[in-house]
Amino acid sequence: MLPYGRLARMLCLALIVPGFVLIVPGFVRAGDGDAGGGSLFSLALPSPDLSVAAAYRSSSADAFSTLAGAGVLGEADSTDGFTKVFGFKAGLGFTADPGTFLMGFQGDFFITPNFTLGPLIQLGVSDNNFLFAPTLNLGAMFDLPMDGFERFKPILHMGLGLAYLDWDGAHGHHSEARFLINFGLGFEYFITDYFALGTDLIFNVLPVELDDTHFFVAWQIVTVRFQF
Repeated sequence: MLPYGRLARMLCLALIVPGFVLIVPGFVRAGDGDAGGGSLFSLALPSPDLSVAAAYRSSSADAFSTLAGAGVLGEADSTDGFTKVFGFKAGLGFTADPGTFLMGFQGDFFITPNFTLGPLIQLGVSDNNFLFAPTLNLGAMFDLPMDGFERFKPILHMGLGLAYLDWDGAHGHHSEARFLINFGLGFEYFITDYFALGTDLIFNVLPVELDDTHFFVAWQIVTVRFQF
C-alpha cells in the first residue's frame, strides 16, 4: 500500500502542477494583448484546416502570415517569421533507482519554430520513496526529412533544477534535496495539428549523491501533448 501522506502530497501536486504550467503562460500571453484590454487568456485552438503543427516548425514567414490573416494567430503571436505557441504535455511511466511510479508534467513555450523553454516536473511515488524533481528545460523538436513521416517529431531536451527525495531506509526516515541536471530524448506523433502521443526517456544526473546514487532514469512510457 502507498503511504497516505505521500499519496496525498502526490495528488495535490498532480492537481496544482498542470494548472501552474497552463496559467503562467496565460499571464505572459495577457501582457501581449492590446492596451484596450480583453480576456486574460487569449489561447486559441488552431483551425483543423490550417496546419499550425507544420507552420510553427517552418522557417517560412509566409506560413505564419497566412495563419495571422485567417484570424488563427494575432500580430502579437508572430515575430520574425515564427509564432509563439504554447504546449502542455503529461506522461506516465516509472523511474529506476529509486524505483517509483512516475507522473510527468511539462509546459512548453516555443521561442523559435523548433526550440522550446519551459518547466518539466517529475513526480514519483512508491511504498518507500517520494520523488519531486522540477527543472527548467530547453527542448528541441525536429522534422524528419522523409515522405510519410511528417507527423513524427523526434524530441531532445535538457534542463537544470532540483531533486527532492523522501525515503525510508535501513537507518530510518530521510528527506534531502540535490541539484539536478537532466537530458531527455523521445518522439511524438501528431494525430491532429494540436494533439500528439509519444514517449520520453529522461536521464537524471545528481552531482552530489542522493540516497547513495548520482544518477537515475525516468521513462514516460506514454505522453500526451496539447498545443495551443
